[in-house]
This record gives sequence, C-alpha cells and structure tokens, in this order.
Amino acid sequence: MKIVYNIVGVIMVVLGVIGIFLPIMPTVPFLLVASWCFTRGSERFEKWFKSTTLYTEHLAKFERDKTMKVSTKLKIVIPVTIIFLYLIYRYDILAMRIALIVLLLIKYYVFIFVIKNKPEDSSEKISE
Repeated sequence: MKIVYNIVGVIMVVLGVIGIFLPIMPTVPFLLVASWCFTRGSERFEKWFKSTTLYTEHLAKFERDKTMKVSTKLKIVIPVTIIFLYLIYRYDILAMRIALIVLLLIKYYVFIFVIKNKPEDSSEKISE
C-alpha cells in the first residue's frame, strides 16, 4: 500500500507544479494531498518533499498554522468555481452536474467553515 501512497504523492506534486503556472489550477490542495500521501508512504519521500522550496513556499505555513488568507482562499476557489460552472453549463449530463455541485458545496464548506482565516499582512508575499 505504501507504493500506492508514493505514486499518488508524486502525481500530486506534478499537478501542484502545473498549478503554479496555470491560474485555473490551484497548487495548495494538490500539495496537501502529496504531503499526506508521503507521510503514509515513505519517510524518505516525506523528508525530501518537506525540504523542497515548493513545500516551504506554498504549504509549510498552512500546515503549521492551519489558517489561510482570504485572498489566497479566493485565488483557489474562484477559478475552480468558474471551471465547474462552465462544465455544468456545457454538458447535459445529470450525474456529472450533481457531482460537480456536490464538490463545489464541499469545497465552499471547507473554505468557509473548516479553514480559519488568517489576517491579511502586506509584508508577506502571497505565493499560492
């Protein structure tokens, strides 16, 4: 099972890196899943991942504080919402529409009620 965690972790890191360059893909959720997978899959992969600048710039503060700036939340939620709404509009597949709406509701619930807001600080760079 550890090999599966490691493979999924590597895939999530790749998607997280792509998310840095594509504004429609968020980085943080993929890196969170990668961190979770590496914690369960391999101590060596976990140490490697937590030593990368990718982790330190995009995820370390969130894992430490369990908070996120409102501006960062919006940078994650808005592009995904736009894409999901486009897919709901574009494709007339009821099951897909229901699944996307459920995913959006879960995402909004987590970002509004689970992840606490961190005060905005102009001296800190927003890197997500």
